[in-house]
Amino acid sequence: MTRSTVLDWVEEYLDLRRALGFSMDTPAWYLRAFARYAEQVEHRGPITLDLATRWALLSHSSDPAQAARRLAVIRSFARHRAMIDPATEIPPPGLLGRVPRRKQPHIYSDVEIAELLQQASHMLPRDGLSSRAYVAFFSLLVSTGLRLSEACRLTCSDVDLDRGLLTIRESKYRKSRWVPLHPSATQALIRYAAYRDAVLGGDPPIFFFRTERVPMLTPAAVEKAFARIRRRLGWSSQGRARRDRRSARGSSARHRHRPHTSAAAGVFFRRRLVAECGASAHTIASYRDTFELLLRYAEKHSGRTPSALNLEDLDAPVVLSFLDHLETERSCCPRTRNLRLTAVRSFMRYASVRDPACLPVAQRVLAISGKRFDRPVLGFLSHEEVQALLDAPDRTTWSGQRDAALFAVMYNTGARVSEMIRLRVADVLVDRAHAVHLHGKGRKQRVIPLWKSTVAQLHTWFEQIDRQPQAPVFPNRAGKPMSRSGVENRLRVAITKASLRCPTLRGRAISPHTVRHATAMHLLRSGVDITVIAMWLGHEDTATTHQYIEADLAMKEAALKRMDAPSSQPVIFKARDR
Repeated sequence: MTRSTVLDWVEEYLDLRRALGFSMDTPAWYLRAFARYAEQVEHRGPITLDLATRWALLSHSSDPAQAARRLAVIRSFARHRAMIDPATEIPPPGLLGRVPRRKQPHIYSDVEIAELLQQASHMLPRDGLSSRAYVAFFSLLVSTGLRLSEACRLTCSDVDLDRGLLTIRESKYRKSRWVPLHPSATQALIRYAAYRDAVLGGDPPIFFFRTERVPMLTPAAVEKAFARIRRRLGWSSQGRARRDRRSARGSSARHRHRPHTSAAAGVFFRRRLVAECGASAHTIASYRDTFELLLRYAEKHSGRTPSALNLEDLDAPVVLSFLDHLETERSCCPRTRNLRLTAVRSFMRYASVRDPACLPVAQRVLAISGKRFDRPVLGFLSHEEVQALLDAPDRTTWSGQRDAALFAVMYNTGARVSEMIRLRVADVLVDRAHAVHLHGKGRKQRVIPLWKSTVAQLHTWFEQIDRQPQAPVFPNRAGKPMSRSGVENRLRVAITKASLRCPTLRGRAISPHTVRHATAMHLLRSGVDITVIAMWLGHEDTATTHQYIEADLAMKEAALKRMDAPSSQPVIFKARDR
């Protein structure tokens, strides 16, 4: 069996980090250079502090902080290796100085922007595509505030010049969004696109910004072009480095005995979750499902029964393998993977406090980070689509009357589906005060007022059901509360019927939570303060409610109208044969 080299460890680490959603472009360059250095000096065994420090000091850069940057990359890699090989030495933070943070940005004035665009128009060849591409590119950055990489990756299909709308796909943290364009910016891009197509001819290009030689403007090329323009204008770099953030890492202890997983898990559920935290039944059920899956996997992996498993049998490599098993074999999404990891991390924190001998295993598991995932643009229903949904149920039947009242209360209150199926007759006030008492997430309660039309529907519906205080407001045929799947099924039936009247509903994935999003968006567009919307929806923090502002394209367009577009000379196409 061949001995693994440092380069093998580096490639394994890079594969793991990239699987978690990190790009690792710059760290990969540093780490491979470190692996080549370790091979040159014929290093054997785990990573040592002396090896990492000697490589970091080999930097030929004039920047005194470059050695600290190189050592910081090795420190992250060494922390990963320490989970596998405890003999690995981790460089302490700040050993070679602080790593400067990003400099404060310089805000360009209108005069500077005009000078920048003028110099960009003089780029050689002046009558070629490059100068016009860079003028349009820099103008777009100024008018929209896009990141450099976002503008470079724009394809022709992402730029809708008819509607004046940009689609930014999988940007930072893999989030997507729409960006409206000012009419003047749209006209400038139309002129550039017409000139580009006339120069290139043939099939339309894939990327929106390109030159005669390259099919896409890369961030490196744009930075190089901007540096040339800056030198011509005599501009210098501005800003100052921020203070570094220091972090401390606790020391580890060796194993002295092997605590059993079954005993620790039993105490965790009975004492930690139930007695100390008072967790809800839903939280306990979620943690129970996680441990049921994890223990089954560990039993298959180690060949021991769950009652015979030790805590070291749930070390970081096993947990990482279990998380991969959830995605590859059980087809779980990254959100579910992170939810299972949260339960395991909570257990490891409690186990490390209860028994210090568990610290090494717990620290390695707690070092596992959550996986990043795509964040698409928030989906919601328009007023016309909501009205079509509310009119869809057949009110001549018992289930149709229930569905009509259910959808009306869902839209009126913006309640979660779990709050709707737990609603009792005593929670609905329809006699004097028109309101509903919701028992929300995290055991928070709130009272939401009702429209008169919603109250009228509830009065009619109450004549069809049991009026006992603890009876469910929306029962199924057996008189029991509806299930989540039951609500989703009735919503699908209503959407199918409503799509005949409103074609925009066809082919869309609409869940009960989409109705909740519609309530929030309509409140926001009506001018309701975001803190009131957070209270209405039962959000713990207004940062959660802020996602509706990001999804509101009309609000972005209104903000764009308040800003003046940068002035630029129109480009007039002249045929070369005249």
